[in-house]
Amino acid sequence: MSFALSLQSLGLFVASYICFLLSCMGSSETRWREAVIAGLVVSLFCVLIFSYALGLPFPLWPKLVR
Repeated sequence: MSFALSLQSLGLFVASYICFLLSCMGSSETRWREAVIAGLVVSLFCVLIFSYALGLPFPLWPKLVR
């Protein structure tokens, strides 16, 4: 639900990164340094797949950046 609420205002990259970090909070075994790096990789992968490969019209960055 956090992804759907933040996608339009924060963009695909930031929304997927925040959603990944929120899901990491569900485990007590989370190593935060690894989660931050993995979140960046997953977010970049989402941007590459959904925006460039599939051509879906998601905003990539927050509205403040534009």
